[in-house]
Amino acid sequence: MKMKVVDYLFFKLYLASKKSSLNEIPEWLASIILAMILGVNIIVISALLAKLEVFPFLFSSSFQVAVFMFIDIALILLFFLRKKRYERVIGRFIDESKNQKLRGNIFVIGYIVFTFLSIFLIAFFKPGKL
Repeated sequence: MKMKVVDYLFFKLYLASKKSSLNEIPEWLASIILAMILGVNIIVISALLAKLEVFPFLFSSSFQVAVFMFIDIALILLFFLRKKRYERVIGRFIDESKNQKLRGNIFVIGYIVFTFLSIFLIAFFKPGKL
């Protein structure tokens, strides 16, 4: 995944966070949500590879998952909040046209829906049966 895609996801989550009840800290909320989504993606990919017996599952306990998510959130927070990088990201995307906004919203909603549906797809996935 290119950093531009991650930046765009952050930007859209930032705009959504500004409309939430935590609108005073949208950069924090957007960073945390983005980190959780990316963390879930990594866990799902690890589970898929384990079910296919390609690679062992990375996490042997829920504690390891919690530590991984904590580190994931901390790294994303550092990435966007350090030197106020989030301001440059927002500046890069803020002047979207109506068409770009629509396409971007469809992409982000689709990505988030796919991420959470993939949790259930992997849970019910039986190797050898597609």
